[in-house]
Amino acid sequence: MAESSGVLALATLLTTLALGAGAGFRCNPPSTTTETIYDYVLPDILGQRNISLSAYKGKVVNIMNVATY
Repeated sequence: MAESSGVLALATLLTTLALGAGAGFRCNPPSTTTETIYDYVLPDILGQRNISLSAYKGKVVNIMNVATY
């Protein structure tokens, strides 16, 4: 029983340290570029033509970025 409580105490300590390590990390640093989403040109799903996102300005667009392994 004493061994399992020692393991639990160690796990609690390591978890606390791991959570505290990320506290000073800034997730969304300010942008240093003046580009907007409308400046991008992307290939279509078949790769046959380029699509300028500026053509969709003022419209609702759903951009789905899918990664495969």
